[in-house]
Amino acid sequence: LMVSASSKISQLFALGKDNEAGQIIADILRLAIICGAIVAAIMIPVMPIAIRWFGASEYVNQLGSQYMYPIFGCSFSTCLFLGISGCLQAEGRTLLVGLCALISLVVTVGGLVPLFLYVFHWGMVGAGVATVISEFVPAVGLIIASYIGKFTVKPLLKELCQKFSQHTWPAIRVGFSQLVSNLSMSIPGIVMRKLLGNSVSTEK
Repeated sequence: LMVSASSKISQLFALGKDNEAGQIIADILRLAIICGAIVAAIMIPVMPIAIRWFGASEYVNQLGSQYMYPIFGCSFSTCLFLGISGCLQAEGRTLLVGLCALISLVVTVGGLVPLFLYVFHWGMVGAGVATVISEFVPAVGLIIASYIGKFTVKPLLKELCQKFSQHTWPAIRVGFSQLVSNLSMSIPGIVMRKLLGNSVSTEK
């Protein structure tokens, strides 16, 4: 989503069609919700199986599941943050995106995680909820700022109810190619970790 948004909106700026960029933002936000739902539907049932496949104990499986369930269940927050970040990067606001990510990290590690762990005593679930909040809040803040006209592209709320732009699907194809590229680099690493884990277990 980030690659799709940044590539297409920057292209529209170059072509002098920046008035059409608002619909791209609306489309990206709607697609973020859809992608978040898809990720949750796939990863929540698969996650315990994957943890066991790596050879983790039942206790580790339980802790990992407690941490990841809120994150996968609210995957739309990550997708929204990445989507609106791509839109801002297309405007040349990379520093703002990086600053938001840094502040989010600091607030999570220094504030939200200790709060949920040691004050509310939510355990690993609390750590997962803290991660969700740290992405959802800046995403909503940036989206609101965009819709009230604080940035170069000024999308309209009515565009959220309009049909998708003709520029959106070519943008998604670009983003999909990036997804395939990321998977091609990640999946061999996952298999390698499994093989290394098996070799260690055999030596013991």
